[in-house]
Amino acid sequence: PEGESLQRMLERVERETELDPTQVAELRALVNEFRDCFADKPGRTSLVEHDIELTTDTPIRSRPYR
Repeated sequence: PEGESLQRMLERVERETELDPTQVAELRALVNEFRDCFADKPGRTSLVEHDIELTTDTPIRSRPYR
């Protein structure tokens, strides 16, 4: 399915942008060159970590709403 999603994206670029045919061809070549960098679903990584600094330890509670 990854190839199908890329193909749909490229077709949409052709229809919905103002790129000329040369630019579309360059984009297609670039996407094909780096095809292994694209995925339908994002993966997981352990390369980046972050901390969320809180101003207080008190939990924030609110009533459920629609």
